[in-house]
Amino acid sequence: MELNEDVARQIFETTTGIDVADTETVMHLFALEIVHAGWRNGPIEDVHADPASPLTDGVMLRLNTFLSSVALEVTDGWLEGIGDLQSLTVDELDALLVDLEEALLDRELVLPIGGSIVDVSGAEAEEVQGRLLDVLGATHEVAEKHSALTAVLIRAATAPRYWWGGPEWPAKADRFVDVLGQPEDPHWDRVRHILDGEVPAEVRDHECLRDALQNHPWTLSTAACEWMVSASIEYVRPERD
Repeated sequence: MELNEDVARQIFETTTGIDVADTETVMHLFALEIVHAGWRNGPIEDVHADPASPLTDGVMLRLNTFLSSVALEVTDGWLEGIGDLQSLTVDELDALLVDLEEALLDRELVLPIGGSIVDVSGAEAEEVQGRLLDVLGATHEVAEKHSALTAVLIRAATAPRYWWGGPEWPAKADRFVDVLGQPEDPHWDRVRHILDGEVPAEVRDHECLRDALQNHPWTLSTAACEWMVSASIEYVRPERD
């Protein structure tokens, strides 16, 4: 099957259940996938996987959500000058790719744990930066070969919709806070032991936690994020009607 806009549209809508006409959601998913593919699933994962690494699960939750917020802010600013995605040009998309590169790799961008992406990447800094540049470059290549819209939709189709900033995160975060007060919920079957230990104060304050999870998870302490990862926040799914 030859890749074109019709095929990309079908892939996107079948995979996500989202109408391509929902420009903001499409572009938010695109931005999240740039962070997901270019950062989270790149060489930084090797750094994170090292048992001696300071990039623990809780730290990565903070970094992933923070970098997502940066990418989303850049994308929202870019969207102000963009009309219908159907007429998106390669030059317009390239302008966004450049903005994302400059924002995410900015040495003056201070991460929640301090330092920049380069600083936290340690010996893998060159590879981490290279991965992001490769993802941005590959996106440009698809745009040039097929179309800007095709490049956007193919990226957005594989975005983590349950990530912070994605369309399914709000319900997921609400569900996690709800089950904190429901120790009998099946969610705890695999990790019930964690309820017997010490629960961070930020997690015990359910409404403040709900606000933080919805709006700025990276401002939570690393201890609170570590606890939530251990409590399998990743595997919480909203209840279906």
